[in-house]
Amino acid sequence: MPNDLLFSSIASAVAWLFTLLTYQQYRTRGRQHQLLWTLGIASFAFAVTADTVARAQGGWSDGGYRLWRDARRDTARAGHAAFAGQAPVDE
Repeated sequence: MPNDLLFSSIASAVAWLFTLLTYQQYRTRGRQHQLLWTLGIASFAFAVTADTVARAQGGWSDGGYRLWRDARRDTARAGHAAFAGQAPVDE
């Protein structure tokens, strides 16, 4: 397995783990900013997973590229919401 595929796979796994952990926090505490963080991290997880699949297949498919592009755009939007004060980093 090439290093770039290995690192992309690890990043994908960690992103999905953080998505689950932040969603679990939202379910137990019910704070709106935790849901926003979950959506932002999930968008990043989709993007890095699409990148991992593209690396494993040796190139991008049309659908994979669209998923990656849209997930990156959604991640940026969620980041803007977090830093605009709607989603504090800590409680």
